[in-house]
Amino acid sequence: MHAMKPAADIKICAFSYYFPPHFSGAGLYAFTLAKEFAKKGVRFSFVTVDNSGLPQRDVYQGFEVHRVADGEKKHGEFVLWWNLWRTFSSLRDGFDIIHAFGSTYRNSVVGPIGKILGKRSLTTVSLANNDLHPMAAGTTAGRIQKRFLRCVDRYVSLSRQITEEVRSLPLDFSKAIEIPQGVDTSRFYPADAEERVKLRRQLELPSEPLAIYVGVLDSRKNVKWLVETWIKYREVFSGWCLALVGPTSRDPWDAGLREELRSLASQAGLQDKILFRDFDPHVENFYRAADLFVLPSQNEGMPNVVVEAMACGLPCVVTSISGTTDLIQSGKSGKLFAVNSEESFVDAMQSVMSSSEHRQQIGIHARAVMVEKFSTAHVCARYLDLYRSMLNGNSR
Repeated sequence: MHAMKPAADIKICAFSYYFPPHFSGAGLYAFTLAKEFAKKGVRFSFVTVDNSGLPQRDVYQGFEVHRVADGEKKHGEFVLWWNLWRTFSSLRDGFDIIHAFGSTYRNSVVGPIGKILGKRSLTTVSLANNDLHPMAAGTTAGRIQKRFLRCVDRYVSLSRQITEEVRSLPLDFSKAIEIPQGVDTSRFYPADAEERVKLRRQLELPSEPLAIYVGVLDSRKNVKWLVETWIKYREVFSGWCLALVGPTSRDPWDAGLREELRSLASQAGLQDKILFRDFDPHVENFYRAADLFVLPSQNEGMPNVVVEAMACGLPCVVTSISGTTDLIQSGKSGKLFAVNSEESFVDAMQSVMSSSEHRQQIGIHARAVMVEKFSTAHVCARYLDLYRSMLNGNSR
């Protein structure tokens, strides 16, 4: 029997395509886990992609960060893969495991890199029907991705839906393990009524009941549908305000979406009822200032924003998609509605908006679920067991 490896002897090099100051759900989550692991002595460093000229080697809030360039033209992934090989090879004495946050075609190269370097590797499948889509579609990229992922030692799924997706693909399912998204419950926690008033004043938010959306403003998140539906059913939502908190999309086809949404709100005369705020690193203040959280997204893995909102004691009205069905028992810890269904959305909203006491009870239950099952401490304990298992020679 192998002796259990002390946490302080475990060294992880995490690869996240996006990392602060370039924000993404996967990057923010990787950093959240790293901070929790630091309390246990596990040493984390990061490799990320940057084409904007930031330093190749840096320190971010105490964590070593190495930035590499991606190719910008067709087949630019070969540039990225070469740069990743050079970087991981140069760092080989400083880590035991490569952990890629995302299992996309580009990320999957950590498998063969790990094999060549004699290191263990794992990937988190972070988005349903997306990360592994090339494999399901049978494309050339999918065939390369399959070969690369077969070199990976473990696949971490964030939700039941993703687990079933992995099961359906030509991968070794015995390598799969389901570990949900976690949330820092000491950072994300409910505000009392007095603090909520102070936060509204501080953030220049109205005193009326407030529904909040947090996330990038892009097509996958379905934000335009949300705004159009809010406008269409303005009489139902007449006593409420909607705040959209998040950055403009990095994708060029959604670059003008924020201004388009502002224009829709203005044309409807709801510029004082549909509000826009840029992403704030202290996003917990927005959750804690709100009365209700909304996510109309078409596809997720397990959305950070929902676990954060629930940890802040917010009743969540969200689409019934990957991750949300793992998090929410509809009617008890939140409310689920069908993607793109106006009727389902309005019914769900009305049931939650109808009573502040009802919202409070849902919020209390949501917070309890997060503390019991989804805290970063709980999730990191499971990852620590996985890391130790991998380093003890057990790749299953």
